[in-house]
Amino acid sequence: QKRRDIMTQLFCEMDGVSCIPPKGAFYVFPDFSEYNLSSTTLAELLLKKIGVVGTPGVAFGEAYDSHLRFSYSASMSDIQEGITKLREYLPSLK
Repeated sequence: QKRRDIMTQLFCEMDGVSCIPPKGAFYVFPDFSEYNLSSTTLAELLLKKIGVVGTPGVAFGEAYDSHLRFSYSASMSDIQEGITKLREYLPSLK
């Protein structure tokens, strides 16, 4: 629960990202719609440019094409490292 809450909070603090606290499983599902990229394009960029893996939201339906799914089952240090990379890289996409 601690990792979920921290990860959700950190996503909510990012400019252009919104994130509702998940109610189940081990995933957060932030919305990146302000970046005007498909979830597949965004997922590919994050993997290639900064080594952060997110599942494209479109895999869960067309309505979620601005979302990515991230697991919070990783260690706190891995979560913090990934969030830091995202926070530094995302502004370059606007």
